[in-house]
Amino acid sequence: MRRQLLTTTVTTLVTALPGALVGFVWQAISPSVRYVIFDGKPVLADPETQALISSDGRYVVLTALAGVVCGAAVYLAAGRGTDMAMAAGLALGGIGAALLAWRVGHQIGLPAFQHAVRGAKDGAFVTEPANLHATGALVFWPIVALGFFGLCEVMDLARRHRGHGDRPDDEELFVGYGGRPGGGKPDQVGGGKFDLQAAPTGGNEDGREP
Repeated sequence: MRRQLLTTTVTTLVTALPGALVGFVWQAISPSVRYVIFDGKPVLADPETQALISSDGRYVVLTALAGVVCGAAVYLAAGRGTDMAMAAGLALGGIGAALLAWRVGHQIGLPAFQHAVRGAKDGAFVTEPANLHATGALVFWPIVALGFFGLCEVMDLARRHRGHGDRPDDEELFVGYGGRPGGGKPDQVGGGKFDLQAAPTGGNEDGREP
């Protein structure tokens, strides 16, 4: 139990830390959203702008790609008896990473934005840093990570099952020289393709007298 808890904790931390990097990238590639100051408060300058949807969409793409990378990394690191613990850590870490990416990306430039809002007059334009408006996007990282991890596990299980099914029964194998399977007949020498049969007593190979 102690080993399982330690595995889950380590996997959670390792999976969550890349969220900060994803937040920086998200902030860098997100479009600017302009606000106009009205009565001392920021109001969306263009209500029909696509910048909000574009910012959320880029967050979804980045976190989904990060989920694939995390799922693959955890699958490669998983060992016998630790699959469930690492899957739990992958789910928890994915949630933490998604939250961390959102908060880090939004905090970059947020103090400057807030300062500009406080000092701006009505009618002035300010630019808000990247922000997540569809909070449902937070589930993409853990779901994609777990889905990819489970897919790898299923493919590996199917491969091992197929390999086991193609193996002939041990009773049908006749091991010849060098450990190679033979023809399965006791009167063969070596068990290879060109094995020679033992000659009958008192004659040659085809049974005739010499």
